[in-house]
Amino acid sequence: MPQSPTDSPLGRIDLFGRPTALVGGSPVVFPEKAFMLVALLAFAAGRDLDRASARELLWEEVPPARRAGNLRQLLLRLGQLEPGSPVRVTPEGGLRLAEDRWRVDAVALLSGAVAPGAVDGRPLLEGVAAKGDQFEDWLRWASRRANEQRGAALRAALDAAALDPAARLDIAERLLALEPLDETGHRHRLTAHAEAGDLAAARRAWLDCRARLRDELGIEPSPDIQALAARLGLEGAAVPPSASVAALSDAPERGDRLGIPTVIVMPPALLPGNELLDRFGLVLLEEITLGLSQFGSFRVIAAHTSWQLARRAPGSPALGPAPFGEAPRPDYAVTVGIRSSGEPLNASCRLTKLSTGEVLWAVDLEISAANLQASLTDIVRRTVGSLAALIERAEGRLSLAEAGATGYRLYLEGKRSIGATGLEPLRAARKWFRLAVKRCDEFSAALAGLSRTLSMEWLVRGMTDRELLTDALQAAQRAEACDPGSGRALRELGFANLYLRRHDDSLACFAAARARAPNDADLLADYADAVMHDGQPERALELMRAAKALNPLGPDYYRWIEASILYRLEDYDGAVAVLQPIADRPSTARLLAATCAMAGDLTAARGHAARVRENYPAFRVDDVWQIIPDRRPADLRQFAAGLRGAGLD
Repeated sequence: MPQSPTDSPLGRIDLFGRPTALVGGSPVVFPEKAFMLVALLAFAAGRDLDRASARELLWEEVPPARRAGNLRQLLLRLGQLEPGSPVRVTPEGGLRLAEDRWRVDAVALLSGAVAPGAVDGRPLLEGVAAKGDQFEDWLRWASRRANEQRGAALRAALDAAALDPAARLDIAERLLALEPLDETGHRHRLTAHAEAGDLAAARRAWLDCRARLRDELGIEPSPDIQALAARLGLEGAAVPPSASVAALSDAPERGDRLGIPTVIVMPPALLPGNELLDRFGLVLLEEITLGLSQFGSFRVIAAHTSWQLARRAPGSPALGPAPFGEAPRPDYAVTVGIRSSGEPLNASCRLTKLSTGEVLWAVDLEISAANLQASLTDIVRRTVGSLAALIERAEGRLSLAEAGATGYRLYLEGKRSIGATGLEPLRAARKWFRLAVKRCDEFSAALAGLSRTLSMEWLVRGMTDRELLTDALQAAQRAEACDPGSGRALRELGFANLYLRRHDDSLACFAAARARAPNDADLLADYADAVMHDGQPERALELMRAAKALNPLGPDYYRWIEASILYRLEDYDGAVAVLQPIADRPSTARLLAATCAMAGDLTAARGHAARVRENYPAFRVDDVWQIIPDRRPADLRQFAAGLRGAGLD
């Protein structure tokens, strides 16, 4: 029954700091794994979680055969609590928080229902002994997300309404305790001291702001902070001589159906007397702009416009709406800086959300004066992919109600669902991608995502007919037609063609996609898969290692591809080790059965074979000739031998 506004949950679970569970103000005995499970559900999309993911994250150190029993025992124990279990089993068999009975502090934080005065920096699940690498990785991600939400709540409070100086200072100090380089916090701390008439404290705040940004990032404070300090007559404050991205921050709300954000890359300030580094800065601007343009998920203002804006004097009308005319105004600015005093030389890169002034990311990278070309390549490689991911993450933080159901926002919902190999997340992602395409039928990235869900479902289900693959190919072709030469579209064309056994077409598409996006880890992983099925496992392993170097915490299917390559190379023990963290997934059962058999572990092989029969009762070994797109018959015979060795027929 839905909870009425006057109802209140019977219990409370606090996950930050040392976790506690209270009922009526009294502590409740709560297993450590229960706190971990509640945390997983609090941070899950929609606060629903499938059992397989819960088992894998909570009991990674336990053999897969025992994980289901452990989860059942934990749920039974929680069901014996006085207010009832905080975890419900959904009709589909998944897990969900019982929010009508229990209030969870993390849920309140993530939903924006926490007062600024209650925001603190207590760590998530402090003292809980996570026993697996995957949960540790998840905990780091969830902690970052919690801090992002804390920062967002504090920034919103600072900007929402008029505050007295004491309240403004308190919130600004809380924000800076979380994010010492956040310029919103520095600006409001400076403002609070000035409003209180304490110019000595304002001067200390200004000097602290300037020193932190210079020391940590090699950049100057934002122009609006500099202008505020100059108005107050503080030491060392001056209006910057070059054009500012702050002049672009009054961009109107996006109203188009697609709704993709616009990015501008601002170049470094000219360095008097150093023509070589000036040229380096110009090329760096062009390369980062070009790299971001290849993603196709956001608009990027041309480098020429950025360079011209940076050369104009402050206050020029050209810094207003005029340069853009009817074109979209920027939503994000990437600011590049070069610091030339002393050795080594350094380049900095900062991503700012213009509507709030929030610095989303900053990095400082060394420049080798002896090899500027290598430095340029390294800086572009290390910044472009991170910038694209951060922009998508920033856009994805907003709820659909806040951002509007634009095609881009719906596309981000699909991307959020597509990381796992299970059927449910794949089909959820397909729903979002289709909605995005319905909103804007020429949205190439959403069409590419739709193609991927179709290909992956065909692969996960081990299907032998070609209908889903044909649909995937058509979606990829539409994606490429909407954005000719798109790396994402070419990647999906390569993927669909591979499983349609069009090897030459597949490899050509992957090669073209790699030329467009040489540092796309997911592309390299798929390319490795195609090369392996073409009968080149040694080269495939090189590509796979390159993918993992760029994305060491990649999605589940990285393991699937790597294990398949090791199987081809007859490194069966290595393949088993790679697959072990996802050993309980039905989609890995065939490969694990064959691999364990070839490694000589017949007991484990037969166990995985039993799971194949349970999940794929119609499967026959002869089906591999239709499912697996190996070009060389000998490779198929090798895999079939492993399956038969596991007892499959």
